Amino acid sequence: MNQPNSPVKPAQWMRPVIRWATRFSLAAPKWLPDFVRFAPLRSASFVLRLVHQGLR
Repeated sequence: MNQPNSPVKPAQWMRPVIRWATRFSLAAPKWLPDFVRFAPLRSASFVLRLVHQGLR
């Protein structure tokens, strides 16, 4: 199912972080600026991009 170079295995440790970031962003009050609300998701996305580039 998973190919040897699949980014799923190396990034599996980030699953709880991504879940927390998603919960934080969805539950954050609307009066918070967007750059604060979505900062955890953007940083998790950045780390996933780095992991994916490292596998290439």
